[in-house]
Amino acid sequence: MSSVRGFTSTGSGTLDYVRSLLHVSRQDPELARQVTVAPLPSPVRRRIRNLVAYKACFRNAELAIRTNKGGLYVLGYWQHLIPVEHAWVRFGDVYHDPTSEILFNGKPGLFVSVVELELSQVEEIQRAIGTRDSLDLYGYFKWLGRERREAA
Repeated sequence: MSSVRGFTSTGSGTLDYVRSLLHVSRQDPELARQVTVAPLPSPVRRRIRNLVAYKACFRNAELAIRTNKGGLYVLGYWQHLIPVEHAWVRFGDVYHDPTSEILFNGKPGLFVSVVELELSQVEEIQRAIGTRDSLDLYGYFKWLGRERREAA
């Protein structure tokens, strides 16, 4: 591992990329961690399979935790060819990607989690930033910055 100006390389290109994005955005690079996804539990898949939409991973993840209580909304990056901002879910200790699984038959990729939120937290942040749109990392960090300024 090597370190440059407070950023430590992990040797994983995608994880390093995400951590560098967090670092230059003045966020904690250690928030980023690589996770593995598994197929959705059958009851969850049945409830959402006809509701999942293309190019709507944030909405799809929110839908999955709204219709299946107890899940966490995960924001981070998914890489198939290049890293892109993405949202998926976690039920218990297991991560699931409703968008990839239902629309693309579980297209393989590397997942890097940045933040995991309960539905009540997602709703609180949406109210605070004045949006009904599904929450993305930009919205989360916008809210987080406002919270930090108010606390200072």
